[in-house]
Amino acid sequence: MDYNRFYLYHSIGTYIKSSILRNFNEGGRPAKWKPSKRAAKGVWHARKKMMIAGKTLIDKSILRNSIKYTVKDNEIIVGTNVKYAKIHNYGGKISKTVDVRPHKRTITKLFGKPISAKDVDVRKHERNMTINMPARPFMVLQKTDIAFITKKIKDYTDNHLGAKP
Repeated sequence: MDYNRFYLYHSIGTYIKSSILRNFNEGGRPAKWKPSKRAAKGVWHARKKMMIAGKTLIDKSILRNSIKYTVKDNEIIVGTNVKYAKIHNYGGKISKTVDVRPHKRTITKLFGKPISAKDVDVRKHERNMTINMPARPFMVLQKTDIAFITKKIKDYTDNHLGAKP
């Protein structure tokens, strides 16, 4: 691969990756994502000694930091190897059985009527759970991104392959 084409592919790959990271930073583009429960609850900021708003799909930044691109032959591959990326990007239903450990629970109602708070022991058991995960598409290019990539390719063809409009 010649240097100019190598530079073209890497500049496009870098641009696409930065556009995807911007989707995370803005909480979805062009439409905002439905906030996650964790983000809506907020996060304790130790230095500021206050709760601050969390960001959807950004907790430890594992998913965001996993976005990579590679150039292989005549293609640019952009993606992630994180297992849960697909369900977050496309949404869907997750059904599973989980083991619940023994714990204590405080009850304040009995048969729908208020009672004074009482601690009860909950035994170990299994629980069937179904989670409806909303789609939060982060692997999305914007119209401006496509226009930029198209212009880059056109400039390359005009300058290095002698194509004229």
